[in-house]
Amino acid sequence: MRRGFSLVEALLAFGVAVMLMAVLYTLLVSSRRGMVRGEGKLEYIGEANLLFQSLKLDVQALRKSPVWNAAAGELKLDILKVERNPYRSVPVRVTYKREGGTIHRRLETSGPAADKEHRKFGLDKLKAFDVKPGTLRSASNIHVSVRFEIEADNAPTDFAKVLFLKNLRTDKTWNPLPEP
Repeated sequence: MRRGFSLVEALLAFGVAVMLMAVLYTLLVSSRRGMVRGEGKLEYIGEANLLFQSLKLDVQALRKSPVWNAAAGELKLDILKVERNPYRSVPVRVTYKREGGTIHRRLETSGPAADKEHRKFGLDKLKAFDVKPGTLRSASNIHVSVRFEIEADNAPTDFAKVLFLKNLRTDKTWNPLPEP
C-alpha cells in the first residue's frame, strides 16, 4: 500500500494551486480598481454638491446680475450679506475663480473676515468650470457645470446645475434679512 503522493501528483496539485491564486489575485486587483473609481466618484459628488450649495446660497442673495469672465474662469456675484451685530445687510462681492484644479470662493473684503470666508472646492482635481446664461424662458437663470477627471481610468465626471435668479429690483416681497 502506497502512502503519500507521487511527484507528478504533487506537481499537478501545485500547478492547480498557482492557477487558483492567479485567478484570485486578478479578482482582487480588479475589485480594488473598481473600488478606487467608486470612491473617487463619491468624493467628486460631494465636492460638486458643496460648490453648488454655496453658489445657490449666493445666488439667492443676489442684488445684481452675475458676471462671468470665461477667459479668467471667474464668476462675480454682488450679494447682500447678513451681519448679526448690528443686524443689517451689507453689499459685498463674492468671486468664484478656478485656480489650477480648485475653485476658490472669496469675499472682496479685507481683514480677518475675508480669511474666514475663503473656501476651496474641487480637491485639486477639477478640469473645467463653466457658467452660461440659462436657456429656460420661464425665469432668468445660469447653467453651472464642472468636470472632474478620475486618475484610475481617466474618465471625465461632469456635474451641472441650473440656478434660478430672482429679479430682486422689482420683487417687492424679497427681504434680504431673515427673521432673527
